[in-house]
Amino acid sequence: MIVKICGLMRVEDAVKASRLGADMIGTVLIEGSRRKISTEKASEIFSAVREIGKTKCVVLCRPFSLREVLELDEKLKPDCLQLHPATPISLIEEIKKEISSDLILIVPIPSEGANFESVLSRMLEIQDFADFLLLDTFGPQGGGTGKPHDWEVSRRLVERSKKPVLLAGGLSPENVLEAIKVVRPAGVDVASGVEEEVGVKDEKLMKEFIRKAKGGFL
Repeated sequence: MIVKICGLMRVEDAVKASRLGADMIGTVLIEGSRRKISTEKASEIFSAVREIGKTKCVVLCRPFSLREVLELDEKLKPDCLQLHPATPISLIEEIKKEISSDLILIVPIPSEGANFESVLSRMLEIQDFADFLLLDTFGPQGGGTGKPHDWEVSRRLVERSKKPVLLAGGLSPENVLEAIKVVRPAGVDVASGVEEEVGVKDEKLMKEFIRKAKGGFL
């Protein structure tokens, strides 16, 4: 079970996440996000994590050009790029051809009233370009809602996906085991569910989340 700890803003939290067994750590470079950090801070976090071991470093971004992505890739050399769902398919295709980093592509699922066929259509449109698909809850203001969505929709998407699927959206140590049992994803992604406050991770919550997730694929 892949565990991704996302929205990291502090080096010490990223180091703790890696030592606790997180498979991926994510940093956010998207304007308007409560967890946005600078490229320089992301580089500092990645350098610290890479000294520890095998945890993959992920950048969440909303690129508007291939050049922007190539510059970011050169500066940070991320293991994975996670692209905002507003990224045009044409740009995703260019990015896939030009960089070696894995691509995590988001399938946004409404927090309420999700239409399976509509969400499935989005997944089928992007999955050939993805190394991983991420099912995340999206509300009127975008992603990172900290709220769960209909896991039954996610379960059906996992069954139809050709690529490994990560589940996100309102996960926490309290519900991650049930989410895994219902959805059967390849991995889980958490941000607010292991925080004391925005951008400040709680070591005990991270430890408990990772422990339950790693033991949850029964």
